[in-house]
Amino acid sequence: MSGGHTTLGRALRSQAGFAVVLAAVSVIAAFLGQRSVLRNNNFSVIDDGALLGVIALSAAAVLWPWVLADLHREDYGFPRRGLIPLLLLSGPTVAVAAAVSMLAWPWALGSGADFTTLGGSLGENPLGILVLSAGCWFLTNVGITASAPVFAAVDPLWLRLLYLVPFLTSVIAGPVWLSHWQGAPYQQAGSVQALTTMLVLVVLSGIAAALTGVLINWLRSRAQAPLRRLPQG
Repeated sequence: MSGGHTTLGRALRSQAGFAVVLAAVSVIAAFLGQRSVLRNNNFSVIDDGALLGVIALSAAAVLWPWVLADLHREDYGFPRRGLIPLLLLSGPTVAVAAAVSMLAWPWALGSGADFTTLGGSLGENPLGILVLSAGCWFLTNVGITASAPVFAAVDPLWLRLLYLVPFLTSVIAGPVWLSHWQGAPYQQAGSVQALTTMLVLVVLSGIAAALTGVLINWLRSRAQAPLRRLPQG
């Protein structure tokens, strides 16, 4: 490793740049998906732009620790100082990117949007933007909890291998879960009650993400601790 250590400021700037890219990719996915330009693995036409837009956002959210990772640095992109604030700020960063992206969805989806669903009615139901953005925040925290030790390359190795199970589960289940929300009737999914549920999930998952940062710091300090010398005689 020749890149030195990562600072909190550098990591925040890096993920802010990725957030801008994410917002643009989500709008493009929604635009192309709504116009039947894309096809799935069975070569069937995809004509649900809101679905593709939310898949782009949710997949990036659960994979956010991979975005933070930098293999050219000694700490793999996870700073030794300021790690917990970085992890806690990742969720709102993704949520803001999602909200900005979804502000453009009414234009991207056009008149062909399904206005009965949450994802298709964002122009008439701004509360839905908050619900889906909070969902992205929650999934970012889930991704951090499930995989940050893997991308931070902490020891022991068996622990990283153990984390592969929740990591792969979150990569599959996260987009499916948020896609269900965006496709639900907007009267239920775009309500104050739905937003309250999302915020509770954000708080609980944020605690889990912070504890993951504590775990990473502890494992790093344990690996650097000098061996205790045995008494002579």
